[in-house]
Amino acid sequence: MANTAWAISILTYEDDPLCDAISAASIPKLWQFGPQELSNTVWAFAVRGIKDRPLLAAVSARSQRNIRNFGSQVLANTSWAFANLSVPDNPLLHAISSSASRLIGQLHTGQLAERFLHQMLLDFTAIAWALSFLLLLGDTLYKSIRSAAL
Repeated sequence: MANTAWAISILTYEDDPLCDAISAASIPKLWQFGPQELSNTVWAFAVRGIKDRPLLAAVSARSQRNIRNFGSQVLANTSWAFANLSVPDNPLLHAISSSASRLIGQLHTGQLAERFLHQMLLDFTAIAWALSFLLLLGDTLYKSIRSAAL
């Protein structure tokens, strides 16, 4: 379902019944979705500007239970999707902030290969933008991102 949602995000025409069907089919199966599928699904809806509240709520709940398994790109894409739709889901976005802070801490311990550093910094910048856009960027995360980038 996540791949189908992603594929429709690039269509040049609107197909609301298809989006409704993807949402309805995805919600009961979200427990099977991994981090990337959860992120791709909300990202695809956000690209099309579709604020499907039941889907967003279900993805939020599933994501919060699984947030420790999210990498920086998944955190960035998920936070961008909610920001792009102007949905300030505080519990989810606070969980994303905490998880991003944890990942930033790994940068300083040398647990990540150098080749991933640049991409992760871009991802953290995207997370900061999304949280800032929704007026949820806290000083702690901002300072952590700033420190990691310098």
